[in-house]
Amino acid sequence: MDALGQLGGQPIDVRSLTNTAVSNVICSIIVGKRFDYEDTYFAKLLELLNEQVRLMATSNLSNIFPWLHYVPGDTFQSKKRMENYHYIRTFFCVHHIEKTENEFDEDNKDNFISAYLAEMKKAERQGRETTLNKENLSRVLLNLFGAGSETTSTTMLWFMVYMLHYPHIQNKVYREIEDVVGTERVPAMQDRPRLNYTNAVIMETQRLASIVPVGVPHYTQTEATVMGYTVPAGTTVLSNLDTVLWDGDTWENPMDFRPERFLDDQGKITQPEQFMPFSIGRRLCLGESMARMELYLFLAALVQRFEFAPEVPDQLPLRVPLDGITSPPVKFKIRFVDRRST
Repeated sequence: MDALGQLGGQPIDVRSLTNTAVSNVICSIIVGKRFDYEDTYFAKLLELLNEQVRLMATSNLSNIFPWLHYVPGDTFQSKKRMENYHYIRTFFCVHHIEKTENEFDEDNKDNFISAYLAEMKKAERQGRETTLNKENLSRVLLNLFGAGSETTSTTMLWFMVYMLHYPHIQNKVYREIEDVVGTERVPAMQDRPRLNYTNAVIMETQRLASIVPVGVPHYTQTEATVMGYTVPAGTTVLSNLDTVLWDGDTWENPMDFRPERFLDDQGKITQPEQFMPFSIGRRLCLGESMARMELYLFLAALVQRFEFAPEVPDQLPLRVPLDGITSPPVKFKIRFVDRRST
């Protein structure tokens, strides 16, 4: 927040700063520590994660013909992806698991790793069969950190794009925050139930941006019939999320940005079952609760402190997504005008 305030309203591509802020929050939850933005260890970790997202953004022939992985050289960058994966796993996950285990205090579980280790050791003492082990812990950390930071920061970028396109909605969000929270303190989680319009705007951002167009693979445990088609047991199922989130039978004028679709007649939040930005089924997004919390806290605080303005008046960023694992907006610059100085 202070870094944005120091810009004095000058245009900035906020992508990197957003990703850094979100990643730092996730770090504080996972390892119980926040890093300085200039920390070389933290900077290296983010560099590797961003490169990994870029390398995995598009498919290539090696996805169809796996034997191409063994062709000399790295034409399809599959070897580079695996190197990054193993480096991040060792560099971040294994390092912090070992560090937490060496300093382990069962009475002081102040982060995710220590809480996981406590449950793992409890199962070992009781002689219970369990899937809780350090290998699975490292994979969970990768999922929480890798997927959580990218999806949350991308949603924040889309929120900014929509607020630039709809300044009257941005102003209405600010007025609600001003009425409920005031300007002397930042919005907190206890304020969330009363910030219905703000939450509706965030939900509409998630629906319309649909930053993860296709959900993670599931498979059928038993044979099923869907719309007259027989789906055998063991079939891999991919959920096409944007088809549901943009379905005209559910959402009136689905390509319009209308937060009111998530509010009932009393102005309270309503959530149709077709709202599924975090995938679908029992095994949906692991970090859904954390992502909802982060989006609310970050975005409410930003709107409270700053007015979002385009780099050049009347020249708004494109509402066009980039293809990849997630669908971020094309690069744009934005001005954060400090409301305290206006």
